[in-house]
Amino acid sequence: MTSAFLYLVACSLKNRVVRRIRRLKEPKYLAGAVVGGLYLYFAFFRQQFRTMRRMPRGVMGPAVVWVQAFGAVALWLVVLLAWIFPNRRPPLQFSSAEVQFLFTAPVSRRRLVHYKLLRSQIGVLFSALMALLVGGGAAPSRLSFVLGLWLLLATLRLHLIGLVLSRASLMEPGGRRRVRAWLPLGITAVASAVLVATLAVPVVPVIMHATPGAAAEKFLEQAATGLPALILWPFKALIRPILADGPWAFLRAAWPALLLLALNYAWVMASDARLEQAAMASERRRSEGRVRTPAVAVRRAPFTLASQGRPELAILWKNLLMIGRYLSVRNVVRFGAPLIGIAVAVGAGASQHAGGLVTAAVFCLVLAAVAPLMGPQMVRNDLRSDLAHLTILKTWPLSGEAIITGELLAPTLLVSGFAWLCILLALLLSIGIPIPGLHPDDALLSGLDRLALAAAAMLGIPAVVVVQLVIQNGMAVLFPGWIVTGPSRPRGIEAMGQQMLLFAGTILLLAIGLLPAAVVAGIVGFLAYWIAGWVGLLPAALLFAAILLAESWLVIHALGRVLDRTDPSAVEAAE
Repeated sequence: MTSAFLYLVACSLKNRVVRRIRRLKEPKYLAGAVVGGLYLYFAFFRQQFRTMRRMPRGVMGPAVVWVQAFGAVALWLVVLLAWIFPNRRPPLQFSSAEVQFLFTAPVSRRRLVHYKLLRSQIGVLFSALMALLVGGGAAPSRLSFVLGLWLLLATLRLHLIGLVLSRASLMEPGGRRRVRAWLPLGITAVASAVLVATLAVPVVPVIMHATPGAAAEKFLEQAATGLPALILWPFKALIRPILADGPWAFLRAAWPALLLLALNYAWVMASDARLEQAAMASERRRSEGRVRTPAVAVRRAPFTLASQGRPELAILWKNLLMIGRYLSVRNVVRFGAPLIGIAVAVGAGASQHAGGLVTAAVFCLVLAAVAPLMGPQMVRNDLRSDLAHLTILKTWPLSGEAIITGELLAPTLLVSGFAWLCILLALLLSIGIPIPGLHPDDALLSGLDRLALAAAAMLGIPAVVVVQLVIQNGMAVLFPGWIVTGPSRPRGIEAMGQQMLLFAGTILLLAIGLLPAAVVAGIVGFLAYWIAGWVGLLPAALLFAAILLAESWLVIHALGRVLDRTDPSAVEAAE
């Protein structure tokens, strides 16, 4: 049966690779693969290949001790966070085809678990190979690096699976299985408490009052002796094979890691009795259509939707409701008001901590500047998500222009609101900080000048966000075969290349759209500045926003006609 599973895994891998190669015949995948491959080569692989050719063996030297210590602590934190914030997804997921063909075959549950674990090793090994190409140039041995990293990732995956199964056993009403589940939790809790008491507590005061080098020396000293060394030994044992210099050193360092891999495998297989059967039964019910309907999530509406009014407001209401229960007016006020109050209090007493406040204010301004550029790329609750349901949108008694306009409102409010909050925080933090004028001989900026600059920025940001959203949604309407719609994200080098091409096109079109408004508003602002000072930028900002909104309206009007003629079958389905 193991040979049959190996044959199935090999055929699945071959078919997946062949399918991806065959679809390169389509221009969109070929262009994406070329761009993605060139980016990976020039950004990572070229420098890594040079490092591999030039760097002598054993170059890490004393750095091995540092890597082992800090890597062991990092692995401990991963395990601790996995216990504190567990993954809610089932540890072993079977596809519909696997449920249909393997569940009805004369195969034991234990062998099915072996099959899933074997199949997962393909991704683990691929991750190890990619890590070698991206950052393995400094490793003493490339083969030891790949095999050691595979051991580490495979053991970590088994441990996380056993962790999920163990936590599920804690929910059982009683029995021996629940008692066994408390044992790894108790060991993790006690070991973590000891590490915090003996490692973190002595090192934190040194970090606060010493140089980074002295803090690192103190950390290594504490981690190499006593209970911390004993607790961190399993994590160091998983890292040593990665840093082994040669085959014999790898064999000497690999047997403790193999022992840990076997122990975690035994832990997972010991938890298979009821939990595996329940998980597989739920997958069988899902594949047969007998899955239980999930509970309805009751969420507070973002605002009261009237029975009559503009249809764009209804689309805005729907998109805001889709974001979830964490983003609402109440939560914005609940978390935004304390931030504003702290900024007012801290900014008023800026004389003692001017340097830190300048850093905080500049950080807020950077966020406010990045939000209009990157926010529309990340906030996708617009037509890019709803275009997958174009068959339903076609049944609405709305024009394409009204649909596009309504879809743009929610992300515009979200991104602009975040940028406004950052600008407001920067303004409040700078209350007591002297800021020079445009020229060295000018007077310092007054409170009215700062308020005018903040207001001008807040007037222009929504228009910039709208322009970029129009470009993003316009690409989805004009090139529906290139844009993968829905909540899922495409994967692969060709998908990364497609995203880079679309991002480059977005920046180019954004620059073209901003140029006329920037030239006109710049001339008006320059003249108004010499007449009324910084307050004169307000009419320039209004003119800038008006020109951008007029351009956006013209494009939306044209895109609406294209959307009315778009065939739902032309939309790319998510993989």
